[in-house]
Amino acid sequence: MKLPFWYNKFKEYITTEGSLVQNFAIVFSGKSVSILIALLATPIISRLYVPEAYGYFALFNTSVVLLAATIAFGMPASYVLIKDQHKFYSLFKLNLLIAFVLCASLFIVAFLIGDSLNSLYNIDAPALYFALIPLAAFFFSCTEILVGWIIRANKFLISSSHELLGDASNRITTITTGYAFGGSYFGLMAGIFLSRGIYLLLVFRRFFQIETNFLG
Repeated sequence: MKLPFWYNKFKEYITTEGSLVQNFAIVFSGKSVSILIALLATPIISRLYVPEAYGYFALFNTSVVLLAATIAFGMPASYVLIKDQHKFYSLFKLNLLIAFVLCASLFIVAFLIGDSLNSLYNIDAPALYFALIPLAAFFFSCTEILVGWIIRANKFLISSSHELLGDASNRITTITTGYAFGGSYFGLMAGIFLSRGIYLLLVFRRFFQIETNFLG
């Protein structure tokens, strides 16, 4: 049986390594599975955590996202424009250094002024709650930096597969800690740290395997 012309062309595009169609299919399939996992886990998670826990987590998550976007300065988006590999390595290292220094400094400051932040937001949280915000922001900033490299190196399969594993671990951790700690908001925060931690560990491992001259 002769296959339609469009089918053969689609097969050619999707099997061509690094093609736009293949990259789109990889990202789309990974995101679809992640959404499915979230939909399946949401009914369980929503029954484990009280509204107060979601309120604390919403403040935490919003602060992390805003801080991470500020720390990265949008520089990872420029990686794809850099032709010289050594200049790319220099900017990559600079981004990591800036993120580490800023987040480490903010970690100490947030831990010291936790009581003042409680008064500002009218909540009652331990100082560790606020100190974990810059730590999580560092994880997110590193993720943005690595995504910039993934786009530059055209390694979407690495990102999609490891992101999927991170999302799955996030849901499992959130459910497990929810049962273990009686629905505390720290369970929701633990899921974020574990998912980002797994993603960073796996992608950095692949980064050093591919970019063999990075430390040279």
